[in-house]
Amino acid sequence: MDRGETVAALRVLFDALQAGRMAEALERLGEMPDASVMPDLWLACVQGAVMTARADDDLDLYAAAIEAAERALEILRGPDNAMRVGLIERYAGEATHALARHDNDVEALRTAIDHYDRSLNGLVGGELRIERAEAYFRRGCALNDIAHHEDDPRYSERAIASWDQALPLVSMKDEPRLFVKLCTELGQSHARLSMFDDDEERLDKAIGMLERALSVPRGPDVARPLAEARMALGAALLRRGKQRDNDDDLERATAMLEAAANGFERRDANWSAAQNNLAVAHLVRAEGRDDPEPLRAAVAAFKRAQSVRSPKTDPRNWINTQRNIGAALMTLAERSGELAIAEESVVALELAENQAPELQPAALEAIREALGAARTLATRLKRAADRPG
Repeated sequence: MDRGETVAALRVLFDALQAGRMAEALERLGEMPDASVMPDLWLACVQGAVMTARADDDLDLYAAAIEAAERALEILRGPDNAMRVGLIERYAGEATHALARHDNDVEALRTAIDHYDRSLNGLVGGELRIERAEAYFRRGCALNDIAHHEDDPRYSERAIASWDQALPLVSMKDEPRLFVKLCTELGQSHARLSMFDDDEERLDKAIGMLERALSVPRGPDVARPLAEARMALGAALLRRGKQRDNDDDLERATAMLEAAANGFERRDANWSAAQNNLAVAHLVRAEGRDDPEPLRAAVAAFKRAQSVRSPKTDPRNWINTQRNIGAALMTLAERSGELAIAEESVVALELAENQAPELQPAALEAIREALGAARTLATRLKRAADRPG
């Protein structure tokens, strides 16, 4: 490629970059001689590609960004480009992390962590405070993904340590979204670890961290992270309320989960999860009480969760929720003595029984046992209703 061709190619690359056509920009970048590409252009292309891939959930663009990052890192190694290399490593880590999550690839998660570790070597100085915080945050998320995949609390502890390093770098006022997400991840991980050894102090710490997340003022940029924090706080309060038989915690958990559900759009998977958690909170509140209203509220919340699920798109959650609907209706029928509710319970459990052999064979025996109990109850209530006088 002669000088004129290089200038023309650079012009096309800049046009694509400026227009946000990142796949085209990376393609043009791949055609350029190494020496003709300025260091800042490498960074701009990798950064732009990863940010676009993140917004569009574009796996192919993530893969292309990794390829460009690897080439850039080979060329730019050296003290003069330490900051650029740190940022490119950070974006390479994010792209690798995204693909690892999609492919459920633990080794790729470890590669992403290596990228984040190397990025932190170059992201030094006060002017790179937020970039350093982002790298610590994403590194913690990758470690946490491994913790969940391998069910290994040691990785959860390492994730917490990474997030603890990020938190002091983040301003609640200037970076509210990252602040909320950090506090939420920390709270959820402390809550999860508290279950391993029934550590009440750690559960209290988790709740305190989640409450800290909710201290951020509301706004459109933090609406979803705040809803996620409310859902996590509701779940933690529910656990503590059950453990300590604390009505205040249970009431707060219910209110928090209702608010969380209202913070998600119906098409968001978290909306149905929040409705499911809310139903569980109502069931816990119903324990030991004659008042049927918490049970009615639980059934309504389970049905809302089920309204956006299907046996094909979400088989495991669908079958579990269908079982829960049937069981909650049966308990409600026992308490209220209403035949119609008992019959509805039978219908719900029959539907679960019909789908279980294909979706969740291991659950079939339990479903049939519940269905038998529901049919017995419905028969008893029908006889009582038919009895003269």
